[in-house]
Formats: sequence, C-alpha cells, structure tokens
Amino acid sequence: MSKSASNNIHVDSPPNYSVHQHACITLFRTDRLRCFQFPLSIINTVRDAINASWVNGLQKETQNISFYEFKLKGNPWLRSGDENIPSRIVILHILSALHSNGWHLLTSNDFCRLLEDNNSFIFQLGVRSSPTLFFAISRYDLDKLHVICAPPDVIQRIRQTFGENNIQREEWFNDARTCYRLKLSGKPWTNDETVSSRIRLLSLLDCFTSLDCQLHTGICMNGIIDSAEADTWIFRRKIQ
Repeated sequence: MSKSASNNIHVDSPPNYSVHQHACITLFRTDRLRCFQFPLSIINTVRDAINASWVNGLQKETQNISFYEFKLKGNPWLRSGDENIPSRIVILHILSALHSNGWHLLTSNDFCRLLEDNNSFIFQLGVRSSPTLFFAISRYDLDKLHVICAPPDVIQRIRQTFGENNIQREEWFNDARTCYRLKLSGKPWTNDETVSSRIRLLSLLDCFTSLDCQLHTGICMNGIIDSAEADTWIFRRKIQ
C-alpha cells in the first residue's frame, strides 16, 4: 500500500491552486484560529465556515507574513461541559469545508506544547472529496456523552450500543437539535470503570464502522485543565 493510500489520500493529482502541499490550523489562546500556508481561496472558505456556524461571529482578522488569524468573539477555546458544544460545531464545519476542498487531515496534536498555542490540525493537499457528513462525540463529567451534529440513525445505533439499561437519561441539549446528550448509568469515565468504558468505546467504533463512518481525528479542544473532560472524537461519512 502506498503512503498516500495509507493516509486515505487519493493518488490522483491534487488541484493546482496552492503553492504548498501542506498547511496547518492552530487553536491559539482562547479565541483565535491561525491558518498557515493555505491559499486565499481556502482562507475565504474557513471564514465562511466560521460565519455559518459560530453564533457570536468574528471580532477581527489579521494577516501576518507567516499566517492568517481569525479572532472569534466569546472565547470559544475556553469553555467546558455544556458550554463547549458550539466551539465543536465550528470545528466540524471547518474540517468539513477543508475536506471537501481537497485538504485531507494528516494528524492533530499539540506539537509545540506552548501555553498560548493549543492543538493544531495538519493537512495535506489532495483531490477534492465527495460530499461528506461530519459529526462528533465528546464525553465529559463522570457519566455524560455528547453526540454532536450526528444523523438520527447514528444516534439510534449509539443508544443500542450502550443499551437501554445503561442509559439513565437522554435528551436533546438545545432547540436546534445539534447535540444529543446521554447520561449513562454509574460513572463510566472514572478509574473504577476504565475496563468496561474502553470496551464500550470500542463497541462504538465497531458501530460507526458498520454505518460507514470513519474516525477523522481526536482532539483536545478545552483550554482549561479539566480532568473531567476528554478528547473529542470527530467522524466523517460520505453522503450517499
């Protein structure tokens, strides 16, 4: 298998609209997003994605010789628990827009380990993808799971995977129905239940695979040191 195939990047020639083959987006401080080595058309795409999904809007934009920076209103990277859902929706919109324009995610990490420089997304330019749905799951507190922007069949299979006896309460978190929240029985995200919780998460991955969903990345988006909140898993599925 070729390296490009192993990274889920098509072997066809990528579109010829960028002088760079790799680019990066970094979550900076509590409210900024920096774009490195993207062409102007993709900067415009990122702006459109933010404006379409972040209710507070943009405060300002800055063009530096090395990067382009968006400053969002409302400190999206400094939220936890229920308040972090809108920031994850923003990231879903951005990743979806980039993926559809041929920027394939290679990895997400905290490479620099700087206080002001949070996690980064590294992309490689490839061919444009067919329409793709993005959704996320995020666990927090000791017993809760957020399912963000997922279609109804995915939510239903998640419920079936955990089982009715293991769900204490479930509800739509907001009127827009962008987040479905499950309160699980017991305390599955504690040290006492790490074995069973890992088995449940593996079962979820099996469930998503059967629904033709792929794990796109896992990312820690919380700028607060909060042991009750873990990484957000982001998935994608081709729209039939």
